[in-house]
Amino acid sequence: MFTLVGAPIFTAAGANLLSSESIFWRSLVGALIGLAAAVAIVLVLMVFFWLRAPYKQRDEARAMIREADDLRNLVYLRDYLRQTLDANTRILEDLAKSGRTGPIAEDDDPWIRQQNEETRRQLEMLGFPDLVPKVVLDQLQLGTWERVTDDAKRISRRLAEALADPRFQVLDRL
Repeated sequence: MFTLVGAPIFTAAGANLLSSESIFWRSLVGALIGLAAAVAIVLVLMVFFWLRAPYKQRDEARAMIREADDLRNLVYLRDYLRQTLDANTRILEDLAKSGRTGPIAEDDDPWIRQQNEETRRQLEMLGFPDLVPKVVLDQLQLGTWERVTDDAKRISRRLAEALADPRFQVLDRL
């Protein structure tokens, strides 16, 4: 297209630049001007993309790093939630075997409070604050061992529901 459109234009330019009466020389000068313009355009485009390439590659690399970090965080969070669910289940079983009931002594610090806060911290730190209301309990009722058990069971259900999130299902397919 460039040759078809540019040939008459550059031939006319060659005709104006050269005062010779010969059509051959005028066409030759026009063709050389057209060739120079075509090479100049290609060079300008090459230089533009050559200068632009590092920025584009940098942006692509940053995007890939963000995706890798997101995937790494997702894998870490899934493993953390599974471990927390397993630990919670074991502690609940041990609590049921020990038969602890009644009020909690002042020197007792149920694991559930610390677990709840650590889960909140992990979710926020890893970039999943949308899961906080789904997993973390806002109001823990730690007056008696029965209430601690109830809250631990509620957290276990919430952890299991969070692990059913579609984002974690993608990891299982990888």
